[in-house]
Amino acid sequence: MPDHAAPLVSVLTTVYNRAHFLEECIQSLQRSKFENYEHIIVDDASTDDSVAIARRYAAEDSRIKVFVNDQNLGDYPNRNQAAQHATGTYLKYLDADDLHGPWVLHVMVDAMEAFPSAGLGIIDRGPDSPTFPLLLSGAEAQDDFYSNRRDMFNRSPLNAIIKRESFLELGGFSGKRMVGDFEMWHHLSSKFDVVIIPDQLTHWRNHDHQEMTAHAEDPIWAFRYLLISQTELGHSRNPMVSETRDQHLNAVERRIGRTILVAIKKHGLRKAQEMRLEAGWSWQQVISAAFS
Repeated sequence: MPDHAAPLVSVLTTVYNRAHFLEECIQSLQRSKFENYEHIIVDDASTDDSVAIARRYAAEDSRIKVFVNDQNLGDYPNRNQAAQHATGTYLKYLDADDLHGPWVLHVMVDAMEAFPSAGLGIIDRGPDSPTFPLLLSGAEAQDDFYSNRRDMFNRSPLNAIIKRESFLELGGFSGKRMVGDFEMWHHLSSKFDVVIIPDQLTHWRNHDHQEMTAHAEDPIWAFRYLLISQTELGHSRNPMVSETRDQHLNAVERRIGRTILVAIKKHGLRKAQEMRLEAGWSWQQVISAAFS
């Protein structure tokens, strides 16, 4: 396999007990039509055969570099750890239970190279998804998302390519569980332009061991996305003009209030109380926002 001293892309795979999926993940990347990459695999103290599988492939492919954490860091801290090992111009996350299509790196890198001002390139899904890369300012990207014209901020790290220097400048992921990528897309678009990339490039697996699947019964996890939206829309770094930002912030706060009230009926008063306290609101604020 080719050995590139200075790869253009660092593909980052974080692993925790993913032996069942890891071989197919690695093989999908090896079938890539784009070869100027390094594949950094960081195992988070797995107890299965994940490390042995990764090292077996690394022995045959010099682009693969395997690192093993002394202790379990958790999902987003391990994503940051993987980025610290990267040397490429761009970061491309590929989770151990996901797959790459053969052209994904070609298309994503071409999009980022065409628009040097972009710190983030991300796939948009839906009827209005572009058929060619589209550059948006950060303000345009956030306005499109909150106006329901695009849904790209709900994409996982699999669907994004990040300029490494932009990622490091922002300090990486905050470490917030499950909502960390949603938060990061806001942070990147608050400071850099965003490239919208055509769909159907990646293969996201749906299985019972995913975090979102495991926590689907608890509404607090979906609720936290609303709280991230509230924080980002209310922050001084938000790139939208104040009138547009305030319009979206009011809509999000209305959803927060209504979500808490609906939770009383669907999940009980105790769960609604948990959501209210996490929002930091009084019941009077909840009712006022819900019916604003």
